[in-house]
Amino acid sequence: MLTHVRRFALVLVALTIVLSACTTPTATPSATSAPATAVEVQPTTAPTTAPEQPTAAPAPTEVPAATYNEAPMLAALVASGDLPPVEERLPVEPLVVETVEGI
Repeated sequence: MLTHVRRFALVLVALTIVLSACTTPTATPSATSAPATAVEVQPTTAPTTAPEQPTAAPAPTEVPAATYNEAPMLAALVASGDLPPVEERLPVEPLVVETVEGI
């Protein structure tokens, strides 16, 4: 198995050398000279100014209360009374475990 890998690597190197020798050389870029005179650019608009009074931070919004949706397959059990409604089955503050490395 190792000889097959070596043979494949040698063929790949040889093919790379042959193909790189067959390509046409690229033209070397010619040196460019700097412009003789510098051109001054005039601004087209007036510079902006800072507002006279600092802007107020937006009022914090209230976090909407979490609402749970009943699974359609459990709706019949809730209607028959065999299962309590979803609001009674789930805690007010569910346990959230933060992972160390991520998902």
